[in-house]
Amino acid sequence: MSVSLRLPAFSPREIFASLGGIERWLWVAMFGFYGAGDVLTSIVSMELGGHESVVWLNALIGQYGYGVLVVHKLGVLTIPAAAAGVLTVAAWKLNIRASPFRSAILLMFAARGALLVTWNCYVIYVLLTHDVPPETPVPF
Repeated sequence: MSVSLRLPAFSPREIFASLGGIERWLWVAMFGFYGAGDVLTSIVSMELGGHESVVWLNALIGQYGYGVLVVHKLGVLTIPAAAAGVLTVAAWKLNIRASPFRSAILLMFAARGALLVTWNCYVIYVLLTHDVPPETPVPF
C-alpha cells in the first residue's frame, strides 16, 4: 500500500477567493502594523536619538543603515506566511477549515505589531517632549 504525498495545487486566485473578509483584514492589519508601521515608527525614533531594542539589529542598522531593518521585518513576516501555508495544507489533509487557525496567527502578529507601533509612538513622544513620567515604586 503506497502513500501519496501529492498536495493540491493552489493558485493565488483560489487562495485569495478562499479568504474570508475578516481574514483579509487581518492580513492587511498584520502587514500594516507589524510591517510598515513598526518600520516607519522605528526609523523616526532612531532619527530622533532612540535606538532599536534588539542589540544585534541595532548594531547592524548602525553599520549598514535602515535597509537592514526592512530586510529583518520581511524575514520575520515570512513566519506567519509560511505558517498559514502549512496550516492550509494540514487542514486540507485533515478535511477541516484552515481559516480559524490562520486567523489566530494573523491576529497574534497584528496585535504584536499594534503594540510595537504604540510603544514606538510613546518613545517618539518622550524624545520630542522630554516628558518622562515619574518613577513609580514597585510594591514588594
